[in-house]
Amino acid sequence: MLPADVWAGSIVLRLREEATLAGPKIRLAELAEIDTADAALRQALAALPMGAAPLAGQLERRSRAELENALRSQPVALGQRIEWQGAASIGLRIASRSIEGAQLTALARRHLQERHGAAYAVLDIVPAGAQADVAVPAAGQLELRVRAVPDSPLRPHAAIWIDILLDGALYRSSVVALNVSAQRRVLVAQRDLGAGAALQAADFAFALQDLAGLPAEPAAAADMAGAVRLLKPLAQGQVLARPMLAPAGMVLRGDRLRLLAGGAGVQVETVAYALAPGAAGQMVQVRLEQGGETLAARVVAAGVVTVDGR
Repeated sequence: MLPADVWAGSIVLRLREEATLAGPKIRLAELAEIDTADAALRQALAALPMGAAPLAGQLERRSRAELENALRSQPVALGQRIEWQGAASIGLRIASRSIEGAQLTALARRHLQERHGAAYAVLDIVPAGAQADVAVPAAGQLELRVRAVPDSPLRPHAAIWIDILLDGALYRSSVVALNVSAQRRVLVAQRDLGAGAALQAADFAFALQDLAGLPAEPAAAADMAGAVRLLKPLAQGQVLARPMLAPAGMVLRGDRLRLLAGGAGVQVETVAYALAPGAAGQMVQVRLEQGGETLAARVVAAGVVTVDGR
């Protein structure tokens, strides 16, 4: 920092009517003509930061009073005799360039295609409307980055956020709205099937269907292997979803069960009915076929529960 006596003398600042800024940070030299006999002082004042520039494409006005207050807080200006002349306020805009809306749309579409395309026979992605161009500063290194989001199923309407970075820092963001049609061969019920029904290949046919917006992931042919049952009813024409399938060994409400009860080296077997669903290892309420007594039993396998100490 220069000695205090270097800054002796008066300073005249002539505020301009308008200014086109070079970058996102305002410098005093862009706002006013600086008149002082001291070249070093003029150079120091010219480089003073005077706040943030408006967003590209926007016009802002700053009053002379605002600028006087901003300058007063600068160490270089302390003790100086500063006279403001010129305009009472200044219009500010930044030198800008445009990112075309078509470029943003293409980036958003490519992101969805790369992320989901392999999972579908047909993935059709179209803009939901005209995408506006985005103004950004003319100076600086630009980078467009699709904002990361948690994994989620495709929806008929997707909103993809694109962050616009300038020299590595976030400058602004833009959202691209897309309409999505995602088709894949899925299993569709050929008849009405009730809860607990044991599924057969003949119960289903493959059909190409738009899956965007389905509430759950469709089941695949491999999910039908083994003794597979439904957790809830499935209507004719409805897509078979994975959450509808009962895991292997699961007991469903109404199932007729073998109930094994043991104690002191003796094991007794009887018949009971499940009052609630339960997976292997879980406790469920069952009702004995003989006598109608209700008790808690542990699921050990498909159709088998145990009660210890009875």
